[in-house]
Amino acid sequence: MSEEEFTVERWINAGRRFWPDSGKLVDAWRDPSGKELHYDKLNGSPGGEYDIKVSRGEGTRVSGTPVFRQMHTDRDQVMAWQVQDRKAQDELARHRLEKNAKRMSELDEAMEPILAIARRLRSTSDRAALANYIAAKIHRVN
Repeated sequence: MSEEEFTVERWINAGRRFWPDSGKLVDAWRDPSGKELHYDKLNGSPGGEYDIKVSRGEGTRVSGTPVFRQMHTDRDQVMAWQVQDRKAQDELARHRLEKNAKRMSELDEAMEPILAIARRLRSTSDRAALANYIAAKIHRVN
């Protein structure tokens, strides 16, 4: 049996993604060809360029810990990855809240008057504005 050969490649962390089926976050990585690969135990910061030990036999395997080298130079792209990363964290939080909401009758009771208002709104834009208004109020709670 031959030993697996690893080479070092420069990959870019493209932020985390939320996988609803597993209820987990995974890190998205861009390899030198631009292909997005997902790993749940290979962490980095969005926009960071890392040296990673890679074996490209059957599939792509990684070994060891990514070594940070520099931030990616395309600041707009880095910002987009950071936004995707934040969105994934928000989706995970929402997923957990929804999963636990069944056990939270207090939350269900508090939502009823808000849902009654939402039902009277005619457009998706109006319902989105209501949701944003509520989110802003909650965000400012001390």
